[in-house]
Amino acid sequence: MTEKIQAFFASKKTQALSLLLGFLSLILALLCFLAPLSREKWAVESLGEMTAQQLSPLAMSMTHYEPQRLRYLLATESTGPTYDKLVELLAQAKEEYGFSRLYLVHRNKAGTLACLADADYGKDSGFVPGQIYEQGYINGDCMRQMTQILRGRAGSSYLESIFNGNLVLAFAPLVDECSGEILAVLCADAPLSYTNFSEVYGIHLGQVAEVLSAVFIACFVCFFIGRSFSAEQSKVTKSEMTNGRWFTRPLVSQQENNVYIDPLDDVDPNDYL
Repeated sequence: MTEKIQAFFASKKTQALSLLLGFLSLILALLCFLAPLSREKWAVESLGEMTAQQLSPLAMSMTHYEPQRLRYLLATESTGPTYDKLVELLAQAKEEYGFSRLYLVHRNKAGTLACLADADYGKDSGFVPGQIYEQGYINGDCMRQMTQILRGRAGSSYLESIFNGNLVLAFAPLVDECSGEILAVLCADAPLSYTNFSEVYGIHLGQVAEVLSAVFIACFVCFFIGRSFSAEQSKVTKSEMTNGRWFTRPLVSQQENNVYIDPLDDVDPNDYL
């Protein structure tokens, strides 16, 4: 039984099949691992580009139709009819586009980034324009992107990452048509329709990758066991060839000389004359 198992592993067909199956399972495992990352990137890019395109005309309309109110709000940072009108416009746009959040950010008198208006905070919310709140929305990559836009170094854009589990953040500058100055940044949090990128048609790619990785390990263990058995058989064969009959010189035994030579002592030469 042991000899049959060794012969099975040492077989060239078994080794070739295990090697082929191992490489195939490795490639498929890598694909299952990379596919969710690719799907996530595609989803973020699609939603981010669409959201940025939606924000651009909205930002242009705010600076075109409500420039005086916007400048007044920036100068005073106070609530009132101007603030209420701006919040109403943001709330309508938020509902129309299905954003999770829509708000304006500007650089206040202290030189820090602050929220100027938010679609979710009306006149009865107690919110004050210029108030810094919910720091998670204006720090890290988000803060750097807003700073670049306020300095005029970037236009409508989005962050190529998922924020807070399922949100994609996009931005659009509010540009003064007369002076070309960047007044504020219109920001939107767009929710992703799905976030489980590792599941395709009910198949969890992570679990498939784990199974394929196990198959890869098993195949290469089988391959190396077969190689070791082949090496042992090769050593045995070489030993037999070296010590066996193929390379053993034939023993030549000296045969006894059975030839008898007559000395012709009893022959008289005169008999032949």
